[in-house]
Amino acid sequence: MILMSMYRIKRVLSGLMMLVAGSAFAESDLRGSSDYDGLKRYPLSWIVEYQSETSPDYLLALGKMKKKSGVIAPEASRRLSGQLRQITYRIPEGHSAAEAFDFIVGQLQQQKAEELFRCKSRQCGNSHQWANQVFGVSRLYGVDRTQSYLAAKLGGDYIAVYSVKRGNKRVYLQLDILSDKPPVAVEEPAISEGAESVAELPGWQENFTSRGAWLPVDFLAVTSGDEEVTASVRLILNEIQSDSRTLVVLGYSDLAEGALERSAEYVARVEKVLLENGVAPERLSLIASGNLSAVKPPEQQGAVWLQLME
Repeated sequence: MILMSMYRIKRVLSGLMMLVAGSAFAESDLRGSSDYDGLKRYPLSWIVEYQSETSPDYLLALGKMKKKSGVIAPEASRRLSGQLRQITYRIPEGHSAAEAFDFIVGQLQQQKAEELFRCKSRQCGNSHQWANQVFGVSRLYGVDRTQSYLAAKLGGDYIAVYSVKRGNKRVYLQLDILSDKPPVAVEEPAISEGAESVAELPGWQENFTSRGAWLPVDFLAVTSGDEEVTASVRLILNEIQSDSRTLVVLGYSDLAEGALERSAEYVARVEKVLLENGVAPERLSLIASGNLSAVKPPEQQGAVWLQLME
């Protein structure tokens, strides 16, 4: 793989920034998601993961994470069943996890919600356990001292609120609602960004056609095989092959250590799929950008941006 000269990289990055300025930076909710009617979301936040299902055995944490008999779990909890909605919000840059948490908790207090348990910072335990064992949302794994958690009851709904700041400075707020009433139906199916079949995420192909887009694959997580990469690229092959313009393939790594090498590896994986599917090598402009993102930063820790350019 021959990467572009530094001059060429700067020129392409500059062009990308101009092309995506404005609408490309407007954040939108995951298609098929919706807010909880009882609470207003934090201003300018957007939904990045969403799930709605009937849960026969939801564990509502009522204590900090603690190791007991070799098992790490909340030191107190309550088993519940009902209609579960899990909403993960990305909080806009410049706003803290505490601000987002207080915004939601303030509304619960105004509505006289019953507080069942609350913790803050390292009093809650390890953020890794909250992210993966309690909520099952890996992106909630953040810096322990920035986390806050509240369990409350509002009317007939049990509510869990968790906010945290990740090491990459991104802030997330999790809202779990366990209710005996189903949520209002939405037109589109609810699909999480962390779904197994990421290539089937709705809408991203249209984004690529109109202005370029990040492939919906976390290259850091997909460590063996290229099935997800291949499936994603094939969804836009018709658009690529019917257009004679240059195709920019830009690799990005959220991790600072070895970022340039990682991003080059991601580019090479996409290039391999493109060449195997008949895209001429002279049409490709390959860029390993390390952890420099000229467009809206992706949610993925390892990502590739594709865009057709003159």
